[in-house]
Amino acid sequence: MKFVKPIKKGQSYSFSLVGNLVSSEQFEDPYNQAERLSIYANLQGKNDLLAHHKKEWGTLWESDIILEDDPQAQ
Repeated sequence: MKFVKPIKKGQSYSFSLVGNLVSSEQFEDPYNQAERLSIYANLQGKNDLLAHHKKEWGTLWESDIILEDDPQAQ
């Protein structure tokens, strides 16, 4: 992968990199699905995508993970 952007002194720049992982066990055509997911993420835009990411991780950490047979680790 190569990223080239001419820059000028005194200006601020930002960029984002989106990646995904799709296996052939999940989809019949994983390459196509990975490409579709990357395009969709790009269309959402950096701010919306990041906000959704933070919301989903917040939801995940609200749940309780139960460790059977190990009450001390619980």
